[in-house]
Amino acid sequence: MIKINISQTAINEFKDSVLANFKSDEIENINKILKQKLKDFKFNIDLEQLIALNYDKILDLNDFVATNKIEFKNDFSGLYKDKVTRKIRAKYVSNLDISTCPYCNRNYIVNFNKYGETTAQLDHFFNKSKYPHLAISIYNLIPSCYTCNQRKSSKDKKIYYPFKESFDDDVKFKIILQDANLKDNNSINLDCDIATNYEKAKNHIEVFNIKSLYNEHKDLAFELLQKSKIYNESYINELIKNYQGRIFSSKSELFRLITGSYTDTKDINKRPFNKLIKDISQQLKLF
Repeated sequence: MIKINISQTAINEFKDSVLANFKSDEIENINKILKQKLKDFKFNIDLEQLIALNYDKILDLNDFVATNKIEFKNDFSGLYKDKVTRKIRAKYVSNLDISTCPYCNRNYIVNFNKYGETTAQLDHFFNKSKYPHLAISIYNLIPSCYTCNQRKSSKDKKIYYPFKESFDDDVKFKIILQDANLKDNNSINLDCDIATNYEKAKNHIEVFNIKSLYNEHKDLAFELLQKSKIYNESYINELIKNYQGRIFSSKSELFRLITGSYTDTKDINKRPFNKLIKDISQQLKLF
């Protein structure tokens, strides 16, 4: 739900690791295919460049391929499965320094099977069947949870592209009171306020079933509502006076202790539901 910042180190390590799984004759063959089929494209692309191709160039390439009806299916079939190993996926996700799914911020994206191997999934933002030439391109590989990877599948609706834009900029979660007595979780519902980019935000919410899934966890928002009644301004100031420098080092760390999550926008992808907790905490003026 927040933009992923990818470093040159992450790009280089991914590219070098993937290329190391190719034999020299395989690279030569793919480069010949690319040269032949993209001979009229506005810039030359070899396999190494294709792996690191950025989003804007990907869009240009896709337009060219579609306009000229170029077929790559047989040329790139099976490459993702064969060349992007679990070890490579794990290192890639680690280099991105995110822990939760950038599509939903609801699930962790790194788990391990009984053999200790990572089961992190990489979603092809442009799906492999329609865009086989992007099967191993790093800017087409979005770390995601199983649920979001399956829900997105081959849907063509315009959603947020995590390497370029942020759902967090346009949408805010909010509590809607159903019962002023605040008896239990059923006293509230969760909704999304869409400030800008309405169609894209609406698509993203629908594709990943955000409203329904988050309302399954409205206990988190209800607890924040309860905490907002306890941690009033005078109590917060008292805690800062008595414990700052002893139990916590800063006001933001105190709020993390209170809410159980990070409140800074840049840290949203560190824990599940950070986006929800940040938005609701702001609505309730917890910080």
